[in-house]
Amino acid sequence: ATTAQYLGWGDQMLQQRRYAQASQYYQAVVKADPGNEAAYRGLGYCAMGQGQATQGEQYLQYALRLNPGDTQIRQYLGNLYQGYGNAYFKRQDQTDAMTWWKQSLAVNPDNAQLSAYVQSLQGAPAAPTTMAAAPAPPAQGSGESVKSSPGISPWVMGGTIAALGIIMIFLF
Repeated sequence: ATTAQYLGWGDQMLQQRRYAQASQYYQAVVKADPGNEAAYRGLGYCAMGQGQATQGEQYLQYALRLNPGDTQIRQYLGNLYQGYGNAYFKRQDQTDAMTWWKQSLAVNPDNAQLSAYVQSLQGAPAAPTTMAAAPAPPAQGSGESVKSSPGISPWVMGGTIAALGIIMIFLF
């Protein structure tokens, strides 16, 4: 089978929310083609679907590093970070909320509504932001916990976003 076939099968499994099987196909693609952005994106969505937010985020950041023009990943990560900011804001922690919102805008500067809101809270125009370089892809089976997230279940934060991301895979 070719990497394109494995990628297709992974996408089918992902659409069916069969994350473990999808991950196996995406891992086969990555093994044969370590620079395959679509496979890392798929691995990221699988990890998010399995509640592994930290690993999923790392895969998605790496996929974005491989393809900086991927608006799908930019929107997904932007929404994820905005959700973290919203959770902090609900806890009345405006400092951490602002940190997450700025990170959201750094990865997805096209979010005009969030940009305007952040500017209104700051009382001044926001400075241009740039995305930090993504880390290397995570090691398989790393048992890292999400330390910088607002401390809630990844599904609470990412469930809706993950579902939208999965749907978006098949729309674009």
